[in-house]
Order: sequence, then structure tokens, then C-alpha cells
Amino acid sequence: MSALGLEVISKRFGAFTALDHIDLDVGSGELVALLGPSGCGKTTLLRLIAGLDAPSSGTIRFDGRDMADVAVRKRGVGMVSQHYALFPHMSVADNIAFGLKARKLAREDIKKRVREILQIVQLDSFRDRFPAQLSGGQMQRVAIARTLVTEPRILLMDEPFASLDAALRIDMRRFVRTLQQRYGITTVFVTHDQDEALEIADRVAILLDGKLRQFDTPDVVYHRPADTEVARFLKATNIFAGTVSPEGRLVMPWGELELSRDIAVEPGKRVTAMIRDEALALFPSDHPDQSNLLPVVVSRVDFHGATVSYVVEAGDMQFTVEEHSTRRLEPGAALHLSAPARHLWLFPSERGGASAFRPLKEKIE
Repeated sequence: MSALGLEVISKRFGAFTALDHIDLDVGSGELVALLGPSGCGKTTLLRLIAGLDAPSSGTIRFDGRDMADVAVRKRGVGMVSQHYALFPHMSVADNIAFGLKARKLAREDIKKRVREILQIVQLDSFRDRFPAQLSGGQMQRVAIARTLVTEPRILLMDEPFASLDAALRIDMRRFVRTLQQRYGITTVFVTHDQDEALEIADRVAILLDGKLRQFDTPDVVYHRPADTEVARFLKATNIFAGTVSPEGRLVMPWGELELSRDIAVEPGKRVTAMIRDEALALFPSDHPDQSNLLPVVVSRVDFHGATVSYVVEAGDMQFTVEEHSTRRLEPGAALHLSAPARHLWLFPSERGGASAFRPLKEKIE
């Protein structure tokens, strides 16, 4: 049985449909990331789970129980947002204890719980400080501690690191993942940051325009996206169309690529394919392995520090190749592009049509 189950959930605001028939199951102790652009319905869905809003249709279940008539305070849900919402006139310890006092726990139990959670979130030496005396990361830890100390059955996090700088975001998401695993608490984490979702989630739910487009492990949604819209949202650039030959090769006007033997497609089918930037490699023309090589010319170089991106041209097609920046190629260099068959992905929802194909040159220029 799922700890959290959403069954054909829809939410409408007048004529606008914010969420459209969402089915989602979250296992006990699982961390699921709701990932999508602004306005896709992520926060709306979180509010429905918390009971702050009611769905227009569908059912929300906790451990199999319908939550339709269960008040917010009785759902056992804890929520952490990007706005810390700490009481400025209260110390760190008092902020954390606030929810326990509201539940009328015994004073000694409150002291014990606060002391334990302060040690876990590594803020024991800050217990007597006020929010104005804390950094952004420390305030977010207090907000998380205040939620966890009440032992919620489900933890909801709405873009909790959006206001933090890049380096601190990385530290905090690792901290939250470690904490979540330690407690084994079922968690739904809302973010528009793809790196964040892929790093910390057990499974990722991709929301686009109020619809659940894919729900799977980070590895699958990244390397095997459901369609080109999901792929482009996940920063895929090398998307192209071709026809499958009787020999099982992908034939394009600018070359041919061998497909993996695991991919069975009817010969003559028009398909859309994808390969990730980092799966491609550039070699001299005399490279001994000549399988799935295309002659290309480097047209642009973008240096990113640890990595470097090359835009290369094969006929009228452009590919983006990402490498470690241990070497630097110059524009105009003539090389061969290696596109391993095992990394080529044919979109299952678009086999038989190439309507989603757009030359990458149009996007880049």
C-alpha cells in the first residue's frame, strides 16, 4: 500500500485547469520530486495533499484512507517552504518547540525532542540565537527542524532552497536527503531545478501544463524521457528524426547510425531520436573504431569551467557535445563524432511520426 496515493486528481479555477487527472503513488519512506517549470501545477498539487485546498475531482489517500473529510491539522503533514516563516522574536529553540507546545506535549518531552533535533541539524550551539542572527542556510535548517520535530507522517517541501545561493543549495539538498533517509519519512519535494530533483529523489514526477508526463527514477527520466517535450525540459539538445532501414540503422539525410539490437522498430518507420551531449565523443578521423562515426566540423566552443561544450556540424545538422575541459578544440577543427548505439533513444510515444523534429541550428542561432 502506498503511503500517499493520488487518483485522477484535477483542480480547476473557473475555466482554467491547473491539474488534469493526476495519478501518483508514493511509497513509505520514499522521496518523490515534483519537477516542472513555473506554472505547471506543482505547488497547487502540494496544497491539495496538505489539505489547504480541495481537488475539483479525484481522491487523495494516506495509507489507503481517503483524506476528503480530514482537517489539515489531523492529516499529520509537515510543510517546509522557501519562506522560512520563523518567529523573529523567538530563539531557535523556541521556534522549533512551537509546534510541540501547540500539541500540548509535556515540558520535559518538548525539551528532549528539541535537544535531539538541534543536534541532528547541527544547530545545538545556536539554540539561543534569534533568526536575524542566522544565515539563510541556518534559518532553513531551523524551519526543517521545526517541521521534523513534530514527526509528520508526510513531509512536503515547496522549493525550500530557492532563496539560497548556488553553493549553499548543493549543501542543503544533500543535508535534506541525508536527514530524510535517517528518519525514513515519506517526502514530496517540489522544485523547478532539474539537478536538485535528479540528485535527491528516489523517483521524479515531471509536470508540464498541469499534466503528469512521466513518473520514474531519475536515471530513466533523464536517459529515457517519455517524449520530446520532457526531453527538452530536461535540457536535451540532440534530438533528430530519421527512418529505420531494413538493416536496423537510423537513416538521416546527413548520415546513418546503427541502433541498439534491443530496439525493435518496423523498417521504414519515421522516428524521432535523442542522444545526450555527454554520450557523444569527438575523435580524429583516423580513430580505429569506425562504428557510428560521423564527419563533423566544430562551429562553436563554450567553456564552462569543469566542462566545455562544442557545437559541431554534420551536414545541415548540429550536435552539442559536452566534455571535461582537459582539452580545448578550436572552431573549424575537422573531426569525427562518435554516437554509440547503446546511448541512442527512440521516443516510444513518437515512433511513426517526426512532427517534433526541428533542426537544432534554428534553436542555437
